[in-house]
Amino acid sequence: MFNSNVSIREIEHIVPKSEKPNWMYDPFNLCISCKLCNTKKSTKEVLRDNTIEDLPHNSDAYLLIHPHLDRYSDYIEFVGDVLYKAKGDSDSKGGKDDKNM
Repeated sequence: MFNSNVSIREIEHIVPKSEKPNWMYDPFNLCISCKLCNTKKSTKEVLRDNTIEDLPHNSDAYLLIHPHLDRYSDYIEFVGDVLYKAKGDSDSKGGKDDKNM
């Protein structure tokens, strides 16, 4: 079945603008996402420490796979033609929790 949402691209705020409005236009906090993924991620918590003031530029500061800092192949494996599967356990960035974002 074809998912028509995949072809619709949106600008995704990695750290939700509702959480850190001062990071809203920082290019490092933006990426391209399909509508489905952007909607699924919504405003879920992505920072290990929500009290920080400056946008972090290190992978360890994030609870999810960061599109500018992490290599997807370290956390996600390609199975077949269209299926992606998380590597690792639920406590790692590639674990079960990230598949739901």
